[in-house]
Amino acid sequence: MVSSKKLADAHILLVEDEPSCRHAVTTLLEREGATVSITENAEEAVKLMKSVEVEAVVTDIKLPGMDGISLLEHIKEANENLPVIMMTGHGSINSAIEALKLGARDYLIKPFGDDSQLINSVWKAIEHYRLTVRNTLLQEQLKESEETFRTLFNNASDAIFLNQLNAYGNICRFSEVNNLACTRLGYNLQEMNSKTLIDITAPEHRENVERIIKSLPQREHITFETIHLKKNGERIPVEINAHIFTLKGRKAVLSIARNITERREIEKQIAEANEKESRHIGQELHDVLCQDLASINMLTSVLKKTLISESSAGIRDAELISELASTAVTSARRLSTGLFPAELEDGGLASALEHLAINAEQLFHTPCRFTNRCSMEVSDKSVALHLYRIAQQAVNNANTHGMAKNISISLADKDTGVILTVEDDGSGIPPGNGQRQQGMGLQIMKYRARIIGAVLTISMRSSGGTIVECTWQ
Repeated sequence: MVSSKKLADAHILLVEDEPSCRHAVTTLLEREGATVSITENAEEAVKLMKSVEVEAVVTDIKLPGMDGISLLEHIKEANENLPVIMMTGHGSINSAIEALKLGARDYLIKPFGDDSQLINSVWKAIEHYRLTVRNTLLQEQLKESEETFRTLFNNASDAIFLNQLNAYGNICRFSEVNNLACTRLGYNLQEMNSKTLIDITAPEHRENVERIIKSLPQREHITFETIHLKKNGERIPVEINAHIFTLKGRKAVLSIARNITERREIEKQIAEANEKESRHIGQELHDVLCQDLASINMLTSVLKKTLISESSAGIRDAELISELASTAVTSARRLSTGLFPAELEDGGLASALEHLAINAEQLFHTPCRFTNRCSMEVSDKSVALHLYRIAQQAVNNANTHGMAKNISISLADKDTGVILTVEDDGSGIPPGNGQRQQGMGLQIMKYRARIIGAVLTISMRSSGGTIVECTWQ
């Protein structure tokens, strides 16, 4: 049951040398539920406060030895928030002003005209003191919490960016970044706070990042990969975990960026190992199986001539064996070319793409042309191979899924890099269209693009069909 007494649970120190007044004040305070510690002089009061915690001090001004004003000064030096209520039977304006200037909570004249005067004064003083102590404690906890957060924030193993969105959903400048973000990108804190997430993104990825950020209000959370640019222009592949929330009444985005350079390198090595194995199988098909099948075809032709000269009944069988061997040679060579694009090694990416178009037209009986408008050579063989495989997969998709009637492959300059485009007039692959957009072939193309830090986009042609674009810088 909650007590109705105003001073319940309060601990008060009373300093009064006059017995009758001391008894009267003690009775009033205890009647309201207070615990009262009593001393007759200021010196004893100072000693007592070192061992006993009180919430208010009620003291007479005129005391033997150290007076109440000196006691007030001593208390305020030790604890400036502890309320001190001064009493005197010889009140003067000057003494009241002096006491209040030194920090006294109240100044009362004895005898009290009304018992409630003292009780209300002490109660208000204690309530204010408790609020002050509570506020100080909360401020200390908040400061400690902020220091803990700041320590964790600045010692995180990933770069952290915080920015708000404007009314149009566009991303604003960073309001917070951690130390790693500055160190990784080579900017100081002031420079970082003048930038946005788009500013530190590689140019060819900015449109995609803007689109992702604008979609966050509907998705709340998203993980994606992109390329960050250091101050010196160096590129860093990152995986960003972005989350939108409300901060101070506005939408804000928290982005945690993990450096995935090592992961990309491992993926690249795995892909290269797979390509090496495919190349080996392709060479085996070309150098061994194709040669063996060609030999069988030649021997069958010799056998056929012999059987004709002898008018043997096995002529038709020999013809059939020759036809099958010829077909097998053609199929093996196509497989060999698909597994091991020799033109890529000999003539570069443009030459390999030209042969891809020729072979695709022969294989699928669909017109397929290649246009080269690229002035630069993709010297990185790994990048060239992944671009070739992306084009190869796009052509296969256009024929097997899109039922295209015409296919075009083009390679062109794009800023400091190249853009590979495969376009068809088939049924199309609408972006985000469930399984078709998430098919294995498309996922492999996206995976290859990520490995080399390229941007892959798939869109519908206005007249029907699909456009696959891969931009590499």
